[in-house]
Amino acid sequence: MTKVRTVDEVGAILHRHPQTVRKLIRDGRLRALQDGPGGRVLVRDDDLDAYLDSIRLDPTPRPIATVAPDPSPGRDGRRSGRRRAS
Repeated sequence: MTKVRTVDEVGAILHRHPQTVRKLIRDGRLRALQDGPGGRVLVRDDDLDAYLDSIRLDPTPRPIATVAPDPSPGRDGRRSGRRRAS
């Protein structure tokens, strides 16, 4: 049988607040079960593993885009958009 965990336990595993875990469940990103009407919300380990697999990053490194600074100086000859106090 698959182990089930409470929202607090899942939050501790994910290093997230339990309210964030509830939001993941509410948004349909993490499957959960309810222990009877008005009961505890429980997450199966299989569902937690599936969620973790869905958020894993692609291990292939991607180049980071860089933006060159604007070479044109401002009206006062400085590159910053700030004006000097007179």
